[in-house]
Amino acid sequence: MKKEVIMVVVIVVLAAVVFVIGVATNPTGRTSTIETDTYTCHDTDGGINLAEKGTATRTNDRTGNSVEFTDYCRDPDQLKEYYCYGNRVRSQTRDYCDCVDGACPDEK
Repeated sequence: MKKEVIMVVVIVVLAAVVFVIGVATNPTGRTSTIETDTYTCHDTDGGINLAEKGTATRTNDRTGNSVEFTDYCRDPDQLKEYYCYGNRVRSQTRDYCDCVDGACPDEK
């Protein structure tokens, strides 16, 4: 009987300590969560493809918001190519190609 009373007292004391620590660290009583966003990346021309104009899109999987980057000619002889690297969009510049409408058709 004495052991049971001691166990109940210990459990009550531990519950009180946990409650006090919880209130002390978050006095508003509101719970907070940290949501980690994940992203998906898709490139319409399949990646680094200089011969085809494409659009790389990075989408926030939680919100659905997306950002698009479309290949384009910086100059008649310079291409800005966007592509996916994992879940991020990266770019590279290709010099000395005959760039037409976001692609260098002669590059295979």
